[in-house]
Amino acid sequence: MLFIRLGMKVFLYEIRNSFYEWVANRLPKKLVYYATIRLGVNGTTGKYSNTNVPSVRFMTILKRWGNK
Repeated sequence: MLFIRLGMKVFLYEIRNSFYEWVANRLPKKLVYYATIRLGVNGTTGKYSNTNVPSVRFMTILKRWGNK
């Protein structure tokens, strides 16, 4: 029973992930570019303005965006 429940959770996770990837792949390139630039700007300005841009990792910037 536990295996079936776990299998269903994994299946639903994969379906949801596939849907998000499908949507992301169909977004206009200019929108994706703009969003990427905004993410980078947010992660390296304001209280993070002392950050050296080439050395900051993408996941760090995502965490900073989430804490906004």
